[in-house]
Amino acid sequence: MKEMEELKLLLEKKEKLIAMVAPAFPIAYSKEELVIKLRSLGFQYVVEVSIGAVRTNTTILNLLKENPSARFITSPCASFVRLIRTK
Repeated sequence: MKEMEELKLLLEKKEKLIAMVAPAFPIAYSKEELVIKLRSLGFQYVVEVSIGAVRTNTTILNLLKENPSARFITSPCASFVRLIRTK
């Protein structure tokens, strides 16, 4: 998987990385446990994905006000993003 190799390289280079976790993470891990594990891997920050969703929604609403007939697609889903990029 290309993304895993890229991540490994970034971790080895000690790049500043942010882990964005899905809202469902509490099903498998406590917040503290997940943050500790991800930080130990080399992630500098750990945030829940909805933080990005709030910013995305604000941006889209502003764009739609400025361009009411425009069409936009937003999704944090890696598979969906990959599909759009390859088409």
